[in-house]
Amino acid sequence: FFYVNQNSFANGENYFKLGSDSKLLTHDSYQNRLFYTLKTGETVADLSKSQDINLSTIWSLNKHLYSSESEMMKAAPGQQIILPLKKLPFEYSALPLLGSAPLV
Repeated sequence: FFYVNQNSFANGENYFKLGSDSKLLTHDSYQNRLFYTLKTGETVADLSKSQDINLSTIWSLNKHLYSSESEMMKAAPGQQIILPLKKLPFEYSALPLLGSAPLV
């Protein structure tokens, strides 16, 4: 699951916090991009693997932020990486309404 941090819309930017069990989800109004801040001990390669996103895809979204792909791979904690949002494997319309009976 992902959730919006209370500071998510600071300075007109869209930021999301991810839980440890999170996968990235799509939302068309954010142009299918997520601005992710690297945490201590985390690398771009780690994100690529944990989110099942090809490194070439990550590089294509970050070319304007880093001088080369190798520089992007050396991104330090606190630096931002733009990631593509993934689509849900099911339709939103198939989700139950809030307060309705749970799916069995």
